[in-house]
Amino acid sequence: MLGQGTYNKLVRIPGISAILTKYRRELPFEDIHAHSLFELVHAVATGMNLGTEETETLDGAALVHDCGKLLRPDFYNSTDIFSEDERSYVRLHTRFGHLIMDEHKIPEKIATIADGHHEHCSDRYPRDVYSNGHDIPDERRRTDPEIFFLQQVFCACDFIDAQLRDRSYRAARPIKEVTEELQRDFRGETRIVEAIQSQNLKQMYN
Repeated sequence: MLGQGTYNKLVRIPGISAILTKYRRELPFEDIHAHSLFELVHAVATGMNLGTEETETLDGAALVHDCGKLLRPDFYNSTDIFSEDERSYVRLHTRFGHLIMDEHKIPEKIATIADGHHEHCSDRYPRDVYSNGHDIPDERRRTDPEIFFLQQVFCACDFIDAQLRDRSYRAARPIKEVTEELQRDFRGETRIVEAIQSQNLKQMYN
């Protein structure tokens, strides 16, 4: 695994270990997504020459960011296409995840990045609908550009990995289609998109 040393360090954190155990038992697609996203964010962070702490923060967020889905594994394991009402429920997983990460005492910086993992993706995921007020407060956004930047990196990587992996309700999408969508819709810094596009996505998602 890419970033094995960092992974070994993170899984020694009790809360992260507990969430991963629940993924394996209850949400197999999210377990795959968490570990696959870990490798992508680690590769992108390395390619952007981010520091050890920043890389570990992104890696940790990858492992726990969708933990809000653990409240309804039957729902997220379904092969049915979501109705509009069900999509509204899906959007609550960031709020539930915030509560679960707090309960599991996930390190604050990791939880902060994980909280806003849909914020910058595209206009389909506006702050006031998808992240439910648990992303970075406006006052912190102005004073902590590092956190704000890391959240952008994470959101872009999460979008790529989620679209390029099979989910219970749909198959993986073509790489070209997904990367073009990211380039068109992403609301963060351009250099993040460039760093993702520089990865060998065909090898990572074969």
